[in-house]
Amino acid sequence: MYELQFAVPMSGAILNNLNTRLDPRTISVLLLSEWDPAVLNYTSGTTSAPKGVVHSHRGLFVVTLASLIDWAVPKQPVYLWALPIFHANGWSFPWGIAAVGGTNGYLKDPIGTAKCMTEEGWFFTGDVGVMHPDGYLEIRDRSKDVIISGGENISSVEVESVLYGHPAVNEAAVVARPDEYWGETPCAFVSLKQAGTTEKELIEFCRAKMPRYMVPKTVVFKDELPKTSTGKIQKYLLRESAKQMGSSKLSRL
Repeated sequence: MYELQFAVPMSGAILNNLNTRLDPRTISVLLLSEWDPAVLNYTSGTTSAPKGVVHSHRGLFVVTLASLIDWAVPKQPVYLWALPIFHANGWSFPWGIAAVGGTNGYLKDPIGTAKCMTEEGWFFTGDVGVMHPDGYLEIRDRSKDVIISGGENISSVEVESVLYGHPAVNEAAVVARPDEYWGETPCAFVSLKQAGTTEKELIEFCRAKMPRYMVPKTVVFKDELPKTSTGKIQKYLLRESAKQMGSSKLSRL
């Protein structure tokens, strides 16, 4: 498929992964503006709630650039990746710049909007990251997934990455379990490639590779972890299961 700008073909074919049903006749019309709507796409974004997104002609081009980087992400990445934010001309934005196309909030959801929008118009995505000396921003976790145990912040993603290093682990998700002594403790939900691995074995495996306070105090085995239709693990269901389990009796260990 050729990506066209004002009916003038660009040099080279660009694969558009937004909607394979777009054909040359659809995208080769003479536009009054490159910001004219071209296609209606659906996404879940930060809320996992389906929503419609209107892509402009220029937007298709920008998303395609990001997709070329996105496709380099491994099939089952352990760490979250931060993709560059592209300007309309292809140059990357500096961090902290206000977006022209930022959302005004969630439709008919004032409570959700109030949680993520400031009066100045800033939108909080809920991602927690670390800026490295070379300027690279590493996304560590979602703020709602951070576990606070005894005053220490624990990245669920870091604990999951260690669990995925065990040869018997097929899927892993770590959430907070309420604890009377520590406040919260890491609780790991795991599906195995084959039966035989014990809770104690996984805990000892983690203990050898991370600080003691980060080690899961509980491991729950499941045949399969709950997922959305797109394959994303539904952590909110696991958090609810962990809450129903109550406080661990061995919380001080």
